[in-house]
Amino acid sequence: MRILDTIFGEVLLFKRGYRQDCRGTSAVIGTDGLPSDFKICEQRAYTIPKAGAFFGIHYDDGSRPRAKLITVIRGAGDDYIIDLRKDSSTYLKWERVRLSGENALCIYIPMGFGHGFLSVCDDTIQLFSADRSGADCRTMRISCYDETIGLGLPDGVILSDEDMTAPPICQI
Repeated sequence: MRILDTIFGEVLLFKRGYRQDCRGTSAVIGTDGLPSDFKICEQRAYTIPKAGAFFGIHYDDGSRPRAKLITVIRGAGDDYIIDLRKDSSTYLKWERVRLSGENALCIYIPMGFGHGFLSVCDDTIQLFSADRSGADCRTMRISCYDETIGLGLPDGVILSDEDMTAPPICQI
């Protein structure tokens, strides 16, 4: 893997390997080039049938930190990374990266960052890997409509009940 870019000095963007032949495509998702303490413990495949589904803003409370590795196998989505490190000069700033089956990009998100994902086409499959089981972490939520952060999501996004009722950052 070759790191293509960094975001906020710690979030890493890279291209996953793949091989394609007459049988189809093989995606190679490794951890070379990532911090040496990142070992995949849990993987989840999200199948997202509709464009406009938004997951997030989610983050870990810090008591049991978890780093994440995200890619899209089929379809496409916008990955939102929000800097939640209070001592950072980029606190509450965010960046968006388009991940797709076609561009083969992956993003590594360490502890200290919020994360959201918006599917931008139907039948998207996202692969989410983490170095700690979700059962071992305390996942928190921030409202994706928080004006302090200002994601500017399109109208009509599809949200879970938990994300719909997530508090703004000032209440956390």
